[in-house]
Amino acid sequence: MDNADIKLWLSRGKSIQRQIDALKRAQAVALARAIDITSAPSCAPRRKAIALRRDETLVEYADGDYAEELSRRLVELEAALLEISRVIYSVKDGVLREVLINRYILFRTPEETAAKMNYSLRHTMRLQEMAICSVNDVIGRTCH
Repeated sequence: MDNADIKLWLSRGKSIQRQIDALKRAQAVALARAIDITSAPSCAPRRKAIALRRDETLVEYADGDYAEELSRRLVELEAALLEISRVIYSVKDGVLREVLINRYILFRTPEETAAKMNYSLRHTMRLQEMAICSVNDVIGRTCH
C-alpha cells in the first residue's frame, strides 16, 4: 500500500463512526416505536391489554429481522473501527502514534492536532507523513 492508500484506509474511521452513530439512533427509534403505546384511561382491563400488547411488540422487535440486521451491521462497523485503532496503537513511536490518534481516532483537523501537540502546522504535517509510513510498516506485518 502506498501512503495515499493508507490515508484513505485510516480516514474511513470517521465515516464508520458516523454510520455507527446513525445505526444506534435507528436502533433507539425502532425500540421507541416498538414500546410506544399510549396509556389508556384508568380502567384496569384496558391497562392489562396495553401491557400485553407492549410485551408482544417488544418480542417482535427483539425477534425481528430489522433489529438483527442493525445489530449485525453495528458489530461489523465496530470491528472495522477496532482494526484501525489496533493498527494505530501498534505504531511504536509515541509522537507519531499521538498524531495518528488525533487525526484518525479523535478526527481532529491538522490545525487542531498541531495546536494540541504544540507544534507548527508544517511540522505536524511532516509528522503525519512519517506516521503514515509507520502505519504502512505495521500493516505490512499484521494485515494482508
